[in-house]
Order: sequence, then structure tokens, then C-alpha cells
Amino acid sequence: MLSRVPLILVLSLLAVGPGCDDGNSGGGPGPGVTPPFLAWARARRNDVNQGLAASTMGFNDGRLELVYDAITGTNGTTPILGRDNQVYLATDDGLWSIDPDAPEGERLRWDGPVSRCEIEGETPIDFTPMRTAPVLGPDGRDIVFTGSHLFRLREPQSGDDPPECVLAFRAESDSVPINIVDSFDLNILSTTFGDSEGRLVSIDNLGRRLWSFPANEPFGAPISRAASATFGGSAFAGPDGRFYIVDLTGRLVSSAQIGNPYEDGQRAPSPLFLDNFFVLSDSQTIVSFSPEGTRIWEFAADAPISAALSVATLSTEGSMFVGGNVVYAVDEEGTIYGVRSTDGELIRFCSAANRACTPSTCPAEAQCGERFCSESEARCTRDAPDEGEACPPGEICCSGNETCEALAVCTGTRDTCTDDDDCTAPATCGFFCGDTDERCSLDSCTADDEAGRCTREGRHPMFSDGPVDVRFAPFISSDGFVVATLGDGRLCARRLDGPVPNGVCSEDESVSCAFDSCATGDSCCELGETCRVGYCIDDPTRPCTPDTCDDDEGSCMADMVSDDNRDETIPQDWSRGCVELAVNAGTSAALSPPVMDAFGVIYAVTEEGLVAVE
Repeated sequence: MLSRVPLILVLSLLAVGPGCDDGNSGGGPGPGVTPPFLAWARARRNDVNQGLAASTMGFNDGRLELVYDAITGTNGTTPILGRDNQVYLATDDGLWSIDPDAPEGERLRWDGPVSRCEIEGETPIDFTPMRTAPVLGPDGRDIVFTGSHLFRLREPQSGDDPPECVLAFRAESDSVPINIVDSFDLNILSTTFGDSEGRLVSIDNLGRRLWSFPANEPFGAPISRAASATFGGSAFAGPDGRFYIVDLTGRLVSSAQIGNPYEDGQRAPSPLFLDNFFVLSDSQTIVSFSPEGTRIWEFAADAPISAALSVATLSTEGSMFVGGNVVYAVDEEGTIYGVRSTDGELIRFCSAANRACTPSTCPAEAQCGERFCSESEARCTRDAPDEGEACPPGEICCSGNETCEALAVCTGTRDTCTDDDDCTAPATCGFFCGDTDERCSLDSCTADDEAGRCTREGRHPMFSDGPVDVRFAPFISSDGFVVATLGDGRLCARRLDGPVPNGVCSEDESVSCAFDSCATGDSCCELGETCRVGYCIDDPTRPCTPDTCDDDEGSCMADMVSDDNRDETIPQDWSRGCVELAVNAGTSAALSPPVMDAFGVIYAVTEEGLVAVE
């Protein structure tokens, strides 16, 4: 007999989705239960608030299209993609649904926004203005969101009829809810959300309260950002400046101080969860906690962090190799950070490759040698002298028949080891520098990457020309690009090691590059300029030298297209890290975070309406 086991909807590491501007969590079904094309089931893709996207930037050419231009009441919440790629938008005027794949003129579903909950036998309730992005259930038909109540709508099985309202639970909230579903039939069992009085509330499928935390006195200030699901409950940052973990029954598991109580108008940050928790303790410090509430590490950014954190495991072919989880953050000036989840250190990259590496502690002239016991090596500069010869002055010679090997260790005395148990106490097994007694960390760079050194930190500006105004939470594509909308109406994308989308060296297209090296006074081609592919505007005879191409790899190439007659579909390029989201002349401010569908198309809301970049 099959048992029915509750399942908290958790992540698939390569599934994705961007986040809300307020850092709300979100997510879709876990591994093995995601219906086809359900690319955007939640505000930040999954209940653990990871902020990943399922697709890559590899085929995104930066072409802009205005999908729908008559949206009213936009309020900065995240667009959500449904099971058939329809876009859901929460606004002050209600819930919109737009089908980007429909013919122009037929893209608006339901003949306009839905704004009222009407349940037979009950008083109708307006749910405008909507306060959070909607959350979709595992089959893509249940639509859950909060406002004056927690509402659940149900899409019809087929057709474009408006959804039916099936639940309205009275509790004011601006926290994105978490659904817990039955692992057998994927029906929603319960929903958890933070209310305006300062409680984490859980209700069942029929709208009956299951529990509240705290059970007695509430915090007295809203839990205004969503909790993050764990494998056995929920975690959230309280308005009292503490971090809380509760189980599926609302019982406190652990708590820890993360900062000062939040003042009126401040919004507590939403945590991330993977093996451990990651949360903002103030506007620019990331703190890692164990599931038991033990503080593990802290990392301080250079400026306040925008909206939300993301976390990813990236080791894909042709992308950077990290070999572990990386916590991503973007500060308000557009600097992106990649921090190792285990120790809070910035990841680093080899100078001429995309692989991440561990910085060596050996001196510049030394290489990190193989393992041997720390107190058993005999150093040398040359082989043992022949019989009757003396060791030359200034040299360190081996004795007997020993030879001086490449690691500057005499053959007869090196005690090789695989771990400390192979060494005689107090010696320990470790890597050592080739010509000193200094222990070192072995680089993952290869010897031809400029002596195998880590030369660049995982800290890089999103835009080549300098600081930018990042307003909303970014997402991370599956090939490692950090993608965010700016306050001035641009969309930016960069990898931690510097490359922009679709930038490759002309002589070696396997190497990504960036257009960052024009001489002073020059700039690389922009939309609307008369330019040649890969060349500076002010001097078309000189190529832009990409900062990550080798000297023998030629010029950096990209699809830079001049188009003075802007129309509905606008070709652009990612050469400096950003593209404009304005279809008509002038700028059009971005009003939402970006989202990406399963085919690499990015959607965002601007003053002109819903736009797509592909």
C-alpha cells in the first residue's frame, strides 16, 4: 500500500527562477514532480528561495520585444511563468495573465485582470491591491497569494476562462506563502505564510488554522518577507532581529540573533536554505547558520545588497567549475559577489580560464608539490656529488646515491603520505611548496594558466562602464550569469569571472570574453551607433581587446547591430553587460525583477508593459 507523505516543495539545482524585489521566497515542485514546461512555478523558483533559472544565456541575443503594453497598476512584484508559459502579474488592479506565444491582439487572457474572490454562499472579497507575486501549485493550476486574506484561485482544466476562487482565509499579509503538498497526488495539504501581526501561520487545504508561531504573543510587527522551506519545516527572519527555524507543527527548533530589531518600514530579509541557511544580518552582511542555529561565517559586501540572495551549484561543461555551492549577491551599485557556501570566502578564478581555483600560499616562484610528511623531507638543490667530490658552495646536496627530484626533495628521505595516519607524529601529511618548507593549498589551475595562479576574485561589476543602480533581486542562469534589472530601464548580465553573454574570442570561440579594453575616449558599439562588429566606435580600425582573450586569440566578437529605426523587435548586444528595455525612443524604467523561461527568454515589466528579451 502506498503511503501519503507530506513533501515540502524543494529545489532541483538546475531548475530556476528569479526573485521578487522584496526578496520573497518561492519555488516549484521538487525533483521528479515538475510537470513539463512548469518553468516558473514560484517567485524565486522553489521554496528554499534559491533564485535559479532553468535555462542558459547562451542563446539570448538581446533582442527586445514588447509583449503586452496595456498593463495597469504594476507594483514591482515578480512576473511568474505558468505551466503553458503564460505570464502571471500581480498588480494593484488585480491578477493579469498574458500568453506571450499567442498572436498579437490575442495575448491577454481572461479579458482583463481578475480582482475579486467570489465563493458561492459567501460575501465577495476584493483582493486588490495585490501585495505579493502569486505562487503556483505543483500542477500549475492553483494560484496562491496574500493581501487582505490568503487567497487560492483555481485555473480551469483547459481554455482561457478566468480562475475560480476556492479559498479566502482572513489574515492580512504581504508575505509570499509556502505550499506543502501530498507526495502521492501533489494536492496542497497546507500553506504557511507570515501575517501582519508578526506570526508565522499555517492553514490546511480547507482554510482551517493548524498552528501559529509564536503560539502566544506575536512579534507585534509584520513578518513581511517569506519564510524559506527546509526539509522539515520553515525558517524566517523575525522583526526582532532573530533568525527562527520551526518544524512542520510550528514547534521552535532553534533561533539565533542576526541583527538589531527592524525599525518601522524595514523589511526582514528572507533566508536561503541548502545544506545550511544564508541570511542578511544587516543591509550588507551575509551570515551562514547551521540547521541547529550555529553561526558558521559572515561576509560583508562593499555596499548594501539588493533585495535577495541566490545560491547555486555550478560545475557545468564550458562554464566555471566551482565544485561546491556558491552564494550570490548583488549590491546596490551593481557589483556581483560569489561566496563559497562552506567558508564565506570569495571564490577565485584562474587568470586564463573560467575554472575556479584555490589560492596557493606558496611564494610566486614556487609550485605546490605533492603530498609528503611535514617533518620528514630533506631539501636539496642538486644530486649527491660523485665520490670524492665536495658539494659546491651555496648548494644543498643529497647524500649517498640519492638524487634531487623536481620537488627539491631528496629521494631517499621523502616520506610520502595520503593522510596524517601515514606520518609519524608529530609530522602531518600535506602539500608543500617546491623549494620551501611552507605548506600550501593545491591550485586547481593548470600549469599553463600563468603559473597556475588564482588572479581574479569572484567580485565583478555588472556593467563595464561603472556602477549601476540595481533595484530588484537578480536570478542566476544555469550557465552562471547573474541577471538583474536596473532602475534606469536596462537589463544586465555578467558571470562572476567577467564574461558577458555571447562574447567569444574570434580565434577561439570556446573562450568567453568581455569588451572592456577600448582606449580612453572610445567605447564599444552600442545600439543606434554606426559601428563594425567587434570594433570601437571612435576608431573602427582598432578592435576592442577583450579582457579575457589571450594576445594570440584575436578580437572579441559579438552580434552588434546598428538599427536607427527602432521597431517592436529591437536587436541589441551584450557587449558591455547590459541591454536597454525601452522599445520606443528614450528610457523606460524597469518595474519588476527579471524572470527566464525554459528556453532562455527573459521577461520583465517596464513602464511600457511586459517585455521579452531573447
